[in-house]
Amino acid sequence: MPNRPNATGRLIAIGDIHGHAVTLQTMLDLIRPAADDTIVTLGDYVNRGPETCQTLEILSALRETCQHVAILGKP
Repeated sequence: MPNRPNATGRLIAIGDIHGHAVTLQTMLDLIRPAADDTIVTLGDYVNRGPETCQTLEILSALRETCQHVAILGKP
């Protein structure tokens, strides 16, 4: 997990994505994450959702744009 003692960017939490890649991408388009931002995703990434692969691709690409901390969801 990144250390943020002198962080200048935003800390953004996103949870319960459940495989909804279109909704996730829409949120990221509105948030417009920058290099100094940290996005924490809070588990439940793909369970029950219609766009599992696309969701994982979006989450994987986040590290190219900002800091990304992925927390595991419930088993």
